[in-house]
Amino acid sequence: MSTVVYVTAKGKKMLEDQLAELISQRGDAAAAISEARSFGDLKENAEYVAARDNQAELESRIDVIKDRLQNIKTFAYVKADTTKVSIGTCVEIQATTGSKSTQKWIITGIVESDPANNYISNESPLAKALLGKKVGEIAEIHVPTGSSKYKIVKITVGA
Repeated sequence: MSTVVYVTAKGKKMLEDQLAELISQRGDAAAAISEARSFGDLKENAEYVAARDNQAELESRIDVIKDRLQNIKTFAYVKADTTKVSIGTCVEIQATTGSKSTQKWIITGIVESDPANNYISNESPLAKALLGKKVGEIAEIHVPTGSSKYKIVKITVGA
């Protein structure tokens, strides 16, 4: 069973463009298999095995994107509900122990996740702990190395 994939209109277009590009590569993959087949015995034909593996990888990527597109729910950052942490919000958090500096994270879908630029997927452990919380509430994040608690300082519209 597939899960809902949250994307902006830009993210949906990006997925559609990726799918079109991958589908356009099917002919090349088939041609590579055909060429490798002409080299002889298929049981000991490394080029044929590699071409088949490449085709399988291509088809797998196509299937993943098709699945995501079938389960899409679009959102707009400007319409995010800022009464609580939700998809499309920017949340400012502060550790309850140690440093009193804050961190800002924008909650987005997995397709547009970019942690280096403070966009985290709603499927990440941090986002899962934050979703639904309101300003002043504490979120506990559980990760393999332990757990941390953060206070929700501020919630604004993301992006």
